[in-house]
Amino acid sequence: MRHREAAFAPQLFQRRPQRRSADAKARAKVAFARQLAGPLAVVERVAQKLRRLCDQRGTLGNQMHRAKRCRPPAPLVNRNDQFNGLARHRLIFYSAIHRQTQSRMMIRLIAGSLLVALLPVAAFGAAPLFETTRVFPVAPKNKPNYRIPSILQAPNGDILIFAEKRNDGIGDIGNHDIVLKRSRDKGKTWSTEQVIFDDENRVCTDITVGRVGDKLWLFFLRDKKQYAYFTSADSGATWQGPVSIHTQVTKPEWDKLKGKGDDEEGTPKGRTAIWEKGWFQRYGVGPGNAMIQLQSGPKAGRLIIPARHREDTGKGQLRSFAHTFYSDDHGASWKLGGNIGMNTSECQLVELANGDVMVMSRNESSEDSPDNLRHLTALSKDGGETWGPLRRAEELITPRCHGATERFTLATKQDKNRLLFSSPASPFRQKEHPYGRYNLTIRLSYDEGATWTAGKTIWPHPASYSDLVVLDDMTIGYVYERGDKGSTHYWDELHFARFNLEWLTDGRDLLNPHRESKP
Repeated sequence: MRHREAAFAPQLFQRRPQRRSADAKARAKVAFARQLAGPLAVVERVAQKLRRLCDQRGTLGNQMHRAKRCRPPAPLVNRNDQFNGLARHRLIFYSAIHRQTQSRMMIRLIAGSLLVALLPVAAFGAAPLFETTRVFPVAPKNKPNYRIPSILQAPNGDILIFAEKRNDGIGDIGNHDIVLKRSRDKGKTWSTEQVIFDDENRVCTDITVGRVGDKLWLFFLRDKKQYAYFTSADSGATWQGPVSIHTQVTKPEWDKLKGKGDDEEGTPKGRTAIWEKGWFQRYGVGPGNAMIQLQSGPKAGRLIIPARHREDTGKGQLRSFAHTFYSDDHGASWKLGGNIGMNTSECQLVELANGDVMVMSRNESSEDSPDNLRHLTALSKDGGETWGPLRRAEELITPRCHGATERFTLATKQDKNRLLFSSPASPFRQKEHPYGRYNLTIRLSYDEGATWTAGKTIWPHPASYSDLVVLDDMTIGYVYERGDKGSTHYWDELHFARFNLEWLTDGRDLLNPHRESKP
């Protein structure tokens, strides 16, 4: 018994290995806290319960620890009984300590298991992230001027930003090229400028992009009068085209549109006047990351592009109408879709969870201008062939400007449905903002575009067109036009921002991407 007792005691009371230094522990705690920023409340509740349990167990542990340092009382019995009683006393004592040690080990095991189970959630409940960099800086006298950006993530993971390079300055008509820059490090640094298309002195506008599998698409207007596109199969390193689809996606009478004016004789002066001579149509496509491929329903696989044109509504009054065109054979041929409604213009599309297609459009209404404009929206239940009635999205205040929309999450893949929308939320023209374009804001919708949150301001100063893409790490890539504080030039520069849901919602909403898809 003495031998077994001596062998058991050292194993039970041996000293634990030296713990880490205070500095090392502090650094580890900081790193772990950053990881657990999202679900910290859940972890804290678990920790509180464990602490209470440890406190209860700790009371017994402290008593036993004090007892260990006291000599056991000498029993008033004979030598043999004394020996047997002492052995029994020590065995009871060691058994109690052993049970206490096992309890503490079990608590630690439970706590560790819970934390390990929560780590996947913690990885996505990350600390708020917002990073921004300048991509196209302002040039002297704005020549060239980079405007109307689009953004994609290429199949190889690169982020691509496309822009109109306006060699003549800020005007909508002039010598415009199509260019891009790419980032291989999630937007921290950017490549030199790559020219996709230089159409001599003609104007190339309305860049609209999309990705289907490993193929990139880029639609645009050639000389702002003809619909065409490029494609790329190598993440934008090279481009094939241009391919004209103008006759497939327009009506013959649209090119022959006539309106009031243009009765002056003689040769017009200036590039815009020359371009406008005898031409009343105002075609457009997109702009932005606006091409979609339907994922569900009887039209699944269909490619849909938003566009626009003008029509005569009577007595030479020309009004803007958005429309769509689509392809059911992977882009081999294209068909004209339905008109969306009067006073619609630049627009983007998003497929809803039920398979409907929603359009978000700039509002060209003269009745609501300048201080009562809202973005316009409508639904299509047949893949863009026809469109339901227009309605004003009352939360989406606008100074008559393009807005970008994008699907962020689906409830079948993540925890809930979320849509994103971006535009200047500035209804009033002010002395310091004569164009009305400022307070660039990103909003969320949790009910498939029926309502929108107040959102969060990206840039409170002059700002205009923007575009969105959801990146492969579930952060949001964002390109936007902006001018400096105190300036009126919303067109000066193009900046890129990358942020996450935690930043956008100030931690009120977190992703749960590990939810399994429903059948």
